[in-house]
Amino acid sequence: MRKSKWYTYVSIGLIWLGVVGIVQAASPADMDVMKYISRSSMTPMAMQPPVDTGTLLFSDSPEYAGADGILYADKVAGNARLYFYHVNDNAYDRKIVAVAYNPSSKLVIAQVKNCQYAQPDTSYYKVGKELSTGYYKNAPAAGGVVIMPQDYALLSEALNTVTVHPAELFSGILDIHTSSPLVISSVIMPVEEDPISFMKQQVYLPSDRSKLRGTFRGKDRLLKTLIPYMTQIGTGYIKLGDNVFDRFLQGWDSMDRRHTDDRGNYGVDYTIQVQTEGEGNIHLYFNPQGGAYAGVAEIIYNKGTRKEHKKIVSLPEHTLSLGNKDMYAIQYVDTFPAGQEVTLHVMPPGAANLPVRFIFVPEKNYRQAVQAVAAQHTDTPGAEEMPGAAAGNARIQQLLAEL
Repeated sequence: MRKSKWYTYVSIGLIWLGVVGIVQAASPADMDVMKYISRSSMTPMAMQPPVDTGTLLFSDSPEYAGADGILYADKVAGNARLYFYHVNDNAYDRKIVAVAYNPSSKLVIAQVKNCQYAQPDTSYYKVGKELSTGYYKNAPAAGGVVIMPQDYALLSEALNTVTVHPAELFSGILDIHTSSPLVISSVIMPVEEDPISFMKQQVYLPSDRSKLRGTFRGKDRLLKTLIPYMTQIGTGYIKLGDNVFDRFLQGWDSMDRRHTDDRGNYGVDYTIQVQTEGEGNIHLYFNPQGGAYAGVAEIIYNKGTRKEHKKIVSLPEHTLSLGNKDMYAIQYVDTFPAGQEVTLHVMPPGAANLPVRFIFVPEKNYRQAVQAVAAQHTDTPGAEEMPGAAAGNARIQQLLAEL
């Protein structure tokens, strides 16, 4: 009898220590905790209507470019972005360049505010992630380009030096400002060709089956919370690129002469401003729901103040991509105190799959997730069905009743 009671007391102690130990040792990046969070109930956060500014030239069709020629071109003025994404689908080395044509009778200066590109590679996720990282991390490579009347000029000499081997993907971004209209083109050609001479041949390439190219209003999209996110409401999320909560850009393919959309809003620089209220910490997570995703996010706290702090997080952090055939795939991003305003910058890379969610988890909900996982680790029958540490407590009560 004494042995039986001794065994029961030891069992109670071990169960209790196991639950407490797991709760105390858990971190927001614990895989079991994150999986629990990704499957838990949550509420979409109320957002203001998006504000789209600037012009996006998206060049992704033909994605696999077999012939040489102009991939996409259109006339733009003001602030514009050229985002190109193409594979060398031929047997010889080639290059992809950005060219401006000045249709006017006056000299025009184009301000190239930023030019970023990833090294060509056969790994599409690697290219997409490298380009996104460079765009947010590297200092803008700015400069002015003079385009003579009714003449052509390269918008980036650097692009002209990059060799794209067969089967490699090459992708890049140019942010441009011009006060007068210019025709901006993305062009693929053999490496030995002179870009200006080649442009004068006026060879335009047809789009492929996906027809994912065009000119769109909204190279930059601003999203703001309609009301502050309050920790009392529980776990909340913001979804991007689903064409329901976050609509795809609608535009015009100037070469095909047809309406088009940017399915996934690739090349759009999102600025997401989230005001928060409440108590405790808020844990931020990233959840791709449309398939494999490889990119980055920039997080800014105290934006525009002396205490402004920026942080760039790889999505995912330790592997090349996240979310392949798993809509509950999740990654921990950061933790910040409730009451803080946080700004997120993210640009869907060409190789990524949408939609994605940013999930905001208050401390209380996070602790509930930790306790639920701890209860499951006690291996108590039915533990996975019991909230928090109740399963462990139930087992303890059962043992006490047996005394």
